[in-house]
Amino acid sequence: MNDTTSILITGATGFIGQRLLSENCTVLVRKDTGCWPKRVVGDLLYPESLKKACRGIHTVIHCAGYA
Repeated sequence: MNDTTSILITGATGFIGQRLLSENCTVLVRKDTGCWPKRVVGDLLYPESLKKACRGIHTVIHCAGYA
């Protein structure tokens, strides 16, 4: 198992989230900018997009928040 492929980062566009990214991580983003190869477009407030983002994920690094 490759641990980097089972990591989801929320808040990947923020100050901390950007610094944690590696090319094998999956990210949950609200707007699709096409910047990350493994991305799920959605919102933490919507259970369906959160379920989709967490499929196959073993570790979540939660950096999303309101500024």
